[in-house]
Formats: sequence, C-alpha cells, structure tokens
Amino acid sequence: MNKAVIDLGTNTFNLLIADAETHAILVNQKMPVHLGRGGLKERRLTEESMLRGLDVLRLYKAICADHQVDEIRAVACSAVRSAENKQVFVDLVKSELEIHVEVLSGELEAEYIYRGIHHAVKIDSDTLIMDIGGGSTELIMCDSQGVQWLASYDFGVSRLLEVYGPSDPPSAEDIEQIRIDIERSWRVIEQRDIPRVLVGSSGSFDTLAGLYLKQQGGGYNGLEIPLDSIRGICGDLLRSTEVERREMPGMDLSRTPHIHLSALLVLVILDLFSIERVVLSQFALKEGVLFASLSLG
Repeated sequence: MNKAVIDLGTNTFNLLIADAETHAILVNQKMPVHLGRGGLKERRLTEESMLRGLDVLRLYKAICADHQVDEIRAVACSAVRSAENKQVFVDLVKSELEIHVEVLSGELEAEYIYRGIHHAVKIDSDTLIMDIGGGSTELIMCDSQGVQWLASYDFGVSRLLEVYGPSDPPSAEDIEQIRIDIERSWRVIEQRDIPRVLVGSSGSFDTLAGLYLKQQGGGYNGLEIPLDSIRGICGDLLRSTEVERREMPGMDLSRTPHIHLSALLVLVILDLFSIERVVLSQFALKEGVLFASLSLG
C-alpha cells in the first residue's frame, strides 16, 4: 500500500504519494487554494477559503483512492495555525472527508523542513535554511548532525501583502517599512554565529531558480545561484509590476502576485547575515513529513 502527505499551505495545497515499500514518488501535485486570502490580517479563515480548501482536499482524496493509499497525513501551516477559527476548518475537513488535519507549530514545521532538505542537499557544514511560505518564513540553523536552532516568523509573502498593502511595484517607503519590521525581528539572531551558507527551499526559491535558468522545471536540488545573480533577480522583481513579472522568462505565473516580496525577504537575509553562498532545495515540508511517515532518516 501507499502513503500520502497533504501539505495545506497558505497559498498552495501540495499532494505527495509514495510507495511504502520502494519509497518511489508516485504523485507530486500542487494546486492553488489561497487558504489565507482575505483573512490573514484579521487572523481568520474566510468561509470562501475554507470551501476552496475542502474542494481541493476532496479531489486529493479521490487521487489517493486511485493510488490505493492506506494512510493520508494532512498537515496545516501558518494560515490555519494563526487563525482564531482554525478548529472550524479542522472539524469541517474531518466531518466531510474523514481526513484528520494536524496543525503544526512553527517549530515542528521547521523540523520537518530540515528533514526534507537533509535528503536533497548535502549539509556538511554550518548552514542556514530559509523557507518562505505564504503565511510564515522559517529560519533554521543546522549542520550534518541536525538542527541547532530554529524559529518561525509571521513574514510570509501573502501575509505581507495583506498586512502592509504595498503598491505595485512597492514604493521605497513600502520597502523600508517592511524591511525595518523584518530586521527588528531577525536582529536577535545576530547574537549567534550565523552560517554563511544559505539553503533556500520550496516554491519561492523554485521560482528564483526558474528565473535564473530562464525556464521552469528541472532538478533544482543542489543548484547554486551566484550572489550577484540572485541579487540582480531580486532587484528586478522588486522594481517590476505584476504585469511585468508575468512576462519574465521562467516565471511561475501562480507566484506573480507576491514573488517580489519573497525577493525582499531574500535580500534582507543576504544583507543582514553576510551570506556567501546560496543553494536551492526542492524538498521541504511535505518531503520531510513523508520521510518521517516512512521512518527514513
């Protein structure tokens, strides 16, 4: 029999199905849901977003049935975690689909992200992992032996859009306001010995890889992007309108509304911590949960 992981992200729901014996990936699918849309600022899930989520989960359950999945593990992240009415959504999914949704703490989410990345990228020295989501951003310091420190911050790109409401493209004042608030939260990390190697994971960094290579798809695990290239890409994104971003070669069109804010987060981390190398991982949360379910390292 097979095992499935559903990652209920703030913007995207991801489905991963693997053969329980061979561990081969059978399905790797993502669908935009925008679960947090319209409610991140008030920390509530709207009725419309919950129904969108339910529709996609219904489809995913059917795909799981087609692939003879005997265990579905559904994990929810920032949009659900921070919502005052999260239990309404959890109960709705349980009653309608008989799927139990596990709401991850920010710390546990970061642990799973590390576990996924550890299978994708060789971590042989002190490393800083950055995972940019729609509702939160996770920072993890680690080495080959495991996690040394981790934290989750409510600086996801969709949350930044709703809370700050920047213009398109962001004005200098918009950028400065967001940057100041991020740096204020992250400066406490400076008390630690910050690694100079940054591993970026999940969709935002996949998009940066696509823009660097000027094409979508392909294996990004272990891809290193030169600092001057990633700074140039991020600068172009911050100066562009959404219409202009849609025309960029290699752009993931589902990310055009907020990829420029991912770029801002990347620039802040590069500037604040004097990063020397940037490496990409396509594996992150859902792979980490899957490997845990399969009892793999």
